[in-house]
Amino acid sequence: MAGTGREVIDVFNGKVSKYMDSNSEVDRRQQKVEKYFRRTPDPKERTRAIFLISAAAFGALLAIIMFSQGSGFLGVLLAASGFGGYRGIQKKTDYDQRYAAAEPKPRDEEMDEFLANDLAIVCEQATRCLGLTLDELELFPQQWDPVANLARGNPFVDQQEKRPWVIFGPEVRGFSFGPKLRAFSTVGRDGFCRFAAYEVMVICPTGYHLALYQCTIDFLTGGLRQEQTREYHYADVVSVSTTTRSDQKLSFQPLDLRDVKRVNYDFENALFRDFEIVVSSGDRSKIVVGIQDEERPDRQVTLQPSGIDEVIRSVRRMLKEKKGGVVGPAGQIKRLPPGSA
Repeated sequence: MAGTGREVIDVFNGKVSKYMDSNSEVDRRQQKVEKYFRRTPDPKERTRAIFLISAAAFGALLAIIMFSQGSGFLGVLLAASGFGGYRGIQKKTDYDQRYAAAEPKPRDEEMDEFLANDLAIVCEQATRCLGLTLDELELFPQQWDPVANLARGNPFVDQQEKRPWVIFGPEVRGFSFGPKLRAFSTVGRDGFCRFAAYEVMVICPTGYHLALYQCTIDFLTGGLRQEQTREYHYADVVSVSTTTRSDQKLSFQPLDLRDVKRVNYDFENALFRDFEIVVSSGDRSKIVVGIQDEERPDRQVTLQPSGIDEVIRSVRRMLKEKKGGVVGPAGQIKRLPPGSA
């Protein structure tokens, strides 16, 4: 949409309202999110730059004194002072620009409000892409609403409001890459790790099938990418569970905004906890809901609460009723034999 901006859903105190986001609002969001993930330059760089400028000024003053005495080192001293002053000003200008791009850091609550808005938009996009209305959804009462929780409102679902089940987690691809000056993740002052990109799964159960929508949120802009939909008959769903998998070296060092010792996440072998839905064809829809170090299980990333356990219970209960079976300990759905009670 050109000119008018994109539709967003603003969530405050558990309430949802819609408005058309202006370009200026988008720009303000980008600036805040950029600052949140931008590394603040080391103050020692500024100190060194000022030292160079001061040394150059002292050298120039000394050159004036030497000029009055007719010293032969005047040219050398002036050249050294000029070069030192130029380098000092250059370094300070670079520092000031990087500092202005990184500070002041926005509040953690502002980041959560942005993500809550994004998740609410994704829920609406999911129903549009799947061609569903909220009245077609058959949902069990859920005790946790990640959108309301992120907005610092009531984390419990309003039973009068119907919303698809939504799960979100970090997009782990690219943890080891990206600009040096920008972190892929930041540990907020509240201790929760936030990411520059999130993967989202929206689960839409209806009376006749299970519909899934997945996408990736570019947290800098709120834009959606890698959208995909899947629709399955209930009889084809064979498992809903969380699994743990090992991956290649995951090395990422998030910013740490807390006033404590910095946490350095450098996992030689990362363990990912995935929520996944598996169907009889072998297709898997999954999303990362936990990260820890295989060598030191006590080292794990503290993610924002997503209510994943509540979602799993709701999905299993729904499948049990739809398939007339029971849920096994590993999440497999087993159909009861005819005549079983």
